[in-house]
Amino acid sequence: MGALVIQLTKKETAAKKFALLFSLVPFILAVSVYLGFERGVVQPQFVEKVTWVKAYGISYFLGVDGFNLLLLVLVSLLVLIVTLASAIPNRPKAFFATILILETGLLGVFLALDMILFYIFWETVLIPTYLLIHIWGGPNRARAALKFIIYTLVGSVIMLVGMLAIYFKAGIHSFDLIKLASINYPLGFQRLAFGALFLGLAVKVPLFPFHNWQPDAYTEAPTTVTMLLSGCLAKMGAYGFFRLILPITPRGAHEFGLYVTILALITVIFGDLCASAQRDLKRMFAYSSLSHMGLIILGISCAMTMSLRMGKVAKSGVSIALQGSAIHMFNHGIIAASLFFLIGLIYQRMKTRDLMELQGLLTGIPTIIGLFWFTALASFGFPALSGFPGEIMIIMGTFESKGAWAAIIALVGVLIMAGYVFWVLLRIGFGKVAERHASVTDLNLAELVAILPLSALILLFGFYPAPLTSVVKIPVNTLVSLISKL
Repeated sequence: MGALVIQLTKKETAAKKFALLFSLVPFILAVSVYLGFERGVVQPQFVEKVTWVKAYGISYFLGVDGFNLLLLVLVSLLVLIVTLASAIPNRPKAFFATILILETGLLGVFLALDMILFYIFWETVLIPTYLLIHIWGGPNRARAALKFIIYTLVGSVIMLVGMLAIYFKAGIHSFDLIKLASINYPLGFQRLAFGALFLGLAVKVPLFPFHNWQPDAYTEAPTTVTMLLSGCLAKMGAYGFFRLILPITPRGAHEFGLYVTILALITVIFGDLCASAQRDLKRMFAYSSLSHMGLIILGISCAMTMSLRMGKVAKSGVSIALQGSAIHMFNHGIIAASLFFLIGLIYQRMKTRDLMELQGLLTGIPTIIGLFWFTALASFGFPALSGFPGEIMIIMGTFESKGAWAAIIALVGVLIMAGYVFWVLLRIGFGKVAERHASVTDLNLAELVAILPLSALILLFGFYPAPLTSVVKIPVNTLVSLISKL
């Protein structure tokens, strides 16, 4: 509705005001749902279910549980802030309408409990993202947008094949995800279905070696679009593991659990090594975001390698790792969006993202650089900031469920990340002060309003992550209990 109203309005200058109004509504609703959510209930709440295509058992089925509640708040908050922070000089009506269509798709993916509805919203996300990169992106935007759409479309088609196979194999004439998860499929079929679902989700995460589209898309997209790419779109792939793979194909996932663990660890190390070699500040944190997504999948893979022979400590480790992945999706979304926003502010003022040309910025823009320091420290898991709880839970859970080898490799990745983050902070903060620093302006009021809520959440959930863990604990424990009995 918001996108339609924006397109119908005659004044280009009114587009942003309407976008703010219509993006404020889902944020208020998401906060209301969070406050009204009953923590001890496993079944979906706030359910809407209407028969859509009766001949094929397709329903308009939406619901909220512990796996998607935080992501609803994340999407609605980031879109609101992106709308506030965006200042697009050309075609603002089209830009803000596209942002709202993208938000519709994102919220739909996280709310859908019907497999076909899930897929429709999944595809809905691709089109506005492609347009946002291709029309409003950087110099190499056409190439980046094309890579994005090819990778994600191929992955989506393969995932659709897996979904249809599950539907026909189930034989219940329904795409209801809850009903489909209650069926014990043959092991051979689960292997094939897992492979199809995994390929579609791994591209979106992205997981090595399906990551090639990500650095270009993040770098060429406008700053505010990169905030949504890193903060929300990447979480679609990880969420799919919780919603599709673990409940529907748990035994198939178990067969490939070790390989997923290895790919996740490669993604962590590869992302950090590539990040440490970058001169472009935005591209550096694009690769850093890749490493974080590998860490999230590492935590999820702990559930894939579960076995009946596991002791209580190991099963407890699986639960801890899954909870860590679930809350790190939210926390990393906030941190990554903040980082790319601040990098955009630095580029606006300095007209470069080349680290070799950025020095002594604490003199010229101390507030921006101070906030950048704060957010970058959170990104590698500095204690008392929100990147820490999820990371430490994933590593602890990995250690207890998989053994020391996987946890040590993950820690090496964190140490590499800490190394290049500190190097960047020292380089851009201190050093020789250029003459042009005297003419740049620091943070203005509108930018401060946009970044402060994110910074406050980084600090709050670093000291007190209970509002996040209380949401995911019960559904994670229930999922672990179900998988351990198979």
